[in-house]
Formats: sequence, C-alpha cells, structure tokens
Amino acid sequence: SRTIILSTHILPEVSQIASRILIIDKGRIVAEGTPAELMRRLQQRPVWRIRVGGPADAALRLLSAVPGVLSVRIESQQNGEGVLLAETDDAGDCRAAMSRALIDGGAALLELSSADISLEEIFLQLVPRGA
Repeated sequence: SRTIILSTHILPEVSQIASRILIIDKGRIVAEGTPAELMRRLQQRPVWRIRVGGPADAALRLLSAVPGVLSVRIESQQNGEGVLLAETDDAGDCRAAMSRALIDGGAALLELSSADISLEEIFLQLVPRGA
C-alpha cells in the first residue's frame, strides 16, 4: 500500500526489489510494468538455457535439427559441461523435443530452463545509447 520511488542505474537490484518499474528516457516514460511483463513484452521469442555433460558442439548439432528451434549458440564450455542458448518459435513448447533429441543422441542433459532477458537488456533495447 506504499509507493517508493527509486532512481538508479543499478538494474540487477531493481529487478530484485521492485514490483513495478518505469523506464524514463529524456523525461518520457518508455516502459512501465512488472519485471515479468516487461520481459514478456520485449523478449521476441522463447530462449532456453541448456546445460549438458560433454562437448557442447555435439549438443549444438542435435538441437539444431529439432523442429521449432530457430537458432542455437554455445554460451560456455568448461569442466566437461557445456551451456547452450536455444531460441525457439512461439508456435509450441519445444522443451520435450529438445530433451528427447539430446538424450536419444547420447548427450547428458543436466538442465533445461528458461533464459529470460535481464532488466539491463530491456533497458538497452528501450533507451538508445548516445541518442
């Protein structure tokens, strides 16, 4: 039942403490909503973070062949594990097909989770630099 106005550029903290966010550029409100609403509005397609045991390049090939997967890239690979980001179309949920392709292809699927865009990425999309 209270409103607190916090003006900051420390965006990771904002997403942890604020229930509603206003993004203002040059005195004009360019976005307003909850962190989840802003993410849904600005993330064009679902993106999934996939952690596998073993070589990430093999998992990349397996995921690239799944219908509905638009693009896949390796985010990191270390200590025998790889992390990939897969962008999918919004026509359906590709998680079951992606996990099945990895397991059937012999990859060790360790994690498959939504990779939401950060508040900082939202801010950068809405407020052009140097403008």
